[in-house]
Amino acid sequence: MNYLAANGYIIFSLDNHGSEYRGREFEQVIHRHLGDFEIRDQMVGVNYLKSLPYVDVKRMGVDGWSYGGFMITSLMLREPGVFKVAVAGGSVIDWIYYEVMYGERYMDTPQENPEGYKRANLLNYVKNLQGHLLLIHGTMDQTVVWQNS
Repeated sequence: MNYLAANGYIIFSLDNHGSEYRGREFEQVIHRHLGDFEIRDQMVGVNYLKSLPYVDVKRMGVDGWSYGGFMITSLMLREPGVFKVAVAGGSVIDWIYYEVMYGERYMDTPQENPEGYKRANLLNYVKNLQGHLLLIHGTMDQTVVWQNS
């Protein structure tokens, strides 16, 4: 981020619903609804940036890793046309493949929450992709398995 800022890029970071230290309700509202509230929050930030006269809205990019990778891919597919480029690392694409200890903590089981799993499955939105999306996946990731990439 420092490198990008030093080279003239505007860096903006927003802690959306699900982030810690803002109260139980703020953190837990995403339970069974991964991607829904967080995307809305991120778009509030994007709209703020768009209101600034010095932001080039045609050249916006976004990046993240792990859950951030899920968020980046979600933003590219569920809010098409907003970002020109995106880099998503270790992205969860289908929560069925995510490590059970974490996945079921946030989503319950697929049998208990089929609609939540369907809504969060980014394969359902691939046709919406606009812009350039680079997916990166590490070979040592034990929680986000290769099936996601």
